[in-house]
Amino acid sequence: ALPISGAGIVTGTDDGQAQPVGNLFCAGMEYLANGNIVIVAESRQDQDYVDRFGAATPNRHAVYKVVTPNGVVVKDYSLVSATLDRTEIFGFMVGVTSNGFAIRFSYRPRHDGSGKTSGTFRLFDNNGNPLSGDLNQSDVVGAFLGTGPNNPTGGNGGRGDSVGWHGNGVDAYVNVCVGDQEGVSGPAYVTVYNADGSVRYHRPVSEAGETNSTKFPDAAIQPDGRVVVVMDDLITSSVAGNNNRLIVGKMFDPNGNSMGPLFYVSERETPFNTVKDNVEPKIVWRDNVIAVVWKSLSSPNTSKPVVGLRVFNDVATTPPTLAIAASGGNAILTWPATATCIGSAR
Repeated sequence: ALPISGAGIVTGTDDGQAQPVGNLFCAGMEYLANGNIVIVAESRQDQDYVDRFGAATPNRHAVYKVVTPNGVVVKDYSLVSATLDRTEIFGFMVGVTSNGFAIRFSYRPRHDGSGKTSGTFRLFDNNGNPLSGDLNQSDVVGAFLGTGPNNPTGGNGGRGDSVGWHGNGVDAYVNVCVGDQEGVSGPAYVTVYNADGSVRYHRPVSEAGETNSTKFPDAAIQPDGRVVVVMDDLITSSVAGNNNRLIVGKMFDPNGNSMGPLFYVSERETPFNTVKDNVEPKIVWRDNVIAVVWKSLSSPNTSKPVVGLRVFNDVATTPPTLAIAASGGNAILTWPATATCIGSAR
């Protein structure tokens, strides 16, 4: 079973559903807008795919269940996909909006005949009833960009190992993945979907001239639509003259415009003070607090990986505006009373 602690103890399977040979791996859970809880997993009970769901051959399959906080079943143990093909899911791959949730998973093969994994998502209401079929991310993004189907910058990332997928609780989902570089470093792309599955915007995380070579990105999205992406970027170390991965972040406004340059998440892990890799960041944004964790190899006390943590305060949706004007041969700077100045202004 998949025990999840909350108001009580709820499970993703009952005893009978957990009995078939093979394992179940939890792939996320979320509270829904109506108070229900959705629990997502990958089932490696391959024969159960045939015996329970009627698939032609044994295989892995993504499953979900919706329950109340008291454990009452609202939507029983069900397949995520609308098909009976092999599906996989890994990590935290469920996002929530006010009218339901979306689960991201991999579907094999990609529809272009390449045999590569295609990122896919499906929409559900707050009681777990499907609202859509399987939506191929490569095809949806390709249609939005006008490039045709199978655009890899929108649908890469496999079963979720190198993908961030989250909802803002209101009207949008964010997806961040590495471009068509499955299993190796590559540029990261961020896509925001509306609650109906249409694309709001799609863009590379970095601006022209900024570094962008990552393996494991993640993202968080606020109810107002702002997004923060974090990733373990491959940055040339100015200390040792080699390359090591460091955690960087970037914020976007609700329309996908950059709200500033890439920034180092850690003050102790920059090109100037570490030559060790720091990888696999995860981010969460709640109210006015942003927290990032990652696997760090920079501890001065051990050579083993440790968990790094950095917590930020939220910033205003619109940064303060600095104004300058000439007066009697002087330059006069003015800014809102709510803005603060670090150091002195002259």
